[in-house]
Amino acid sequence: MIRPSWRDYTPQGDEVVLELDPGMAFGTGLHPTTRMCLEQVELRTRTGMRAIDVGTGSGILALAAAKLGAQSVYCIDNSSVAVESASANAAMNHLSERIQVVLGTLDEAEAERGAGQYDLVLANIIARVIGSIAPQLAQVLAPGGLLIASGIIEERRHEASNRSSTRA
Repeated sequence: MIRPSWRDYTPQGDEVVLELDPGMAFGTGLHPTTRMCLEQVELRTRTGMRAIDVGTGSGILALAAAKLGAQSVYCIDNSSVAVESASANAAMNHLSERIQVVLGTLDEAEAERGAGQYDLVLANIIARVIGSIAPQLAQVLAPGGLLIASGIIEERRHEASNRSSTRA
């Protein structure tokens, strides 16, 4: 359940509630690609996983992974607005100790530092970007880890697959 910070809500049963104030950052849970990604995070996150959220936006995927048992989540975004939003949302959900948010991109140097470290790699960003960083996404993924990529609309699917196949 995603609860805007300005609304009251009482959890039902074993519901996981994410308190969220996206501000100007992407990621409210309303966009279809975000919802699909959240569904996969809910199904596939296991206790103790180390995760990375590339293009974190509001931090919604990172919050979900942490609340569902990820030991740590490293978030990276090239927008200072997103970094501020994701950091504030981690604090609001009492997850600042498990979620680290940094300003930057998953370039070759960043991927080298994180090589093979992450059991769960999250990327809900546009197809062109997914395609251009596919080698870095693969590099940070631990053996046997999972990649959840979303944000690819059908009309732009070729931008993700063509770039990754030529660069991977």
